Amino acid sequence: MEEDKTNPSLIVNGDMEDDISMDLSTIAVSGVWSYIGGWNAKAAIVEQKENSGVNNSRCLAIIALDEDTDVMFAQKVTGLKSGGYYKASAKVKTDMIVGGMGANLCLDYLWAPTSGALTGSHSKWQDLVLEIDDVPENGEIILCLRLGNTAAASRGLAYFDDVVLKENQDLYIRTSKHFRLVVSQDLVPISDQLIDEWLANMDDVYD
Repeated sequence: MEEDKTNPSLIVNGDMEDDISMDLSTIAVSGVWSYIGGWNAKAAIVEQKENSGVNNSRCLAIIALDEDTDVMFAQKVTGLKSGGYYKASAKVKTDMIVGGMGANLCLDYLWAPTSGALTGSHSKWQDLVLEIDDVPENGEIILCLRLGNTAAASRGLAYFDDVVLKENQDLYIRTSKHFRLVVSQDLVPISDQLIDEWLANMDDVYD
């Protein structure tokens, strides 16, 4: 996984090459992956797999073949910009996942934002992406690699590798007195000046 020096990943050990403890933890901490379990954790086996990751590297695996479960690995990330925009991504493979949300990325709180779900069997690495636009004032989030979700438990095998968290530089952001416009840069065919004039006209409606 090549590092972009202009917009580096904020995740530590995103390639899963350093040893990760499989012991159940009660909290997520900065700079390491922690297995924090979840609902029906006894049904899940977690492993750091050798030669099973991207390009035969190491990866994390969550395995629950007999019962539905909702468990996750987590890493706390600090020093983010409050109100900033970030994008998390991971390479994910699955095998025989049924029910619920399957393999996904999410933040660690009830009904938190979640990436697209991956169920069924995918022998080739798939990209899961989670866009984050609700960084709290303390600049901290907890990013999770999850099998299942709240009220959406799953069973099967999920493999995670090459996890990245970066500032989302794909967005076009302009602010005015009353508004903040946030859209994909691909959807902005006009100049900053015209956008600012439009926002100023919108401001006048509220003044």
